[in-house]
Amino acid sequence: MSYRSKVAIVYLLGFFVDLINMFIANVAYPAIGQAMRASVSQLAWVEMCAGLSLTQRTHQIDAQVATEALNELALSGRATENSPSTKT
Repeated sequence: MSYRSKVAIVYLLGFFVDLINMFIANVAYPAIGQAMRASVSQLAWVEMCAGLSLTQRTHQIDAQVATEALNELALSGRATENSPSTKT
């Protein structure tokens, strides 16, 4: 399995876990609202903030993966430039 496929699988699994988390939270919101005496708009703010925090973390991970992939490509390029078969 290629590096790209592994990264895609991990990314999609993380996305799937985020979706399940949102669905579970949506099921729990009525009980949370009653227990905390919170209005629908207050619960919407909580949901939005939770979603934004997950999105921010996902973007940080994406940037890290992209940087690692670019570093790997740069190192493989240097390795081929310095190989004896390409020197004249």
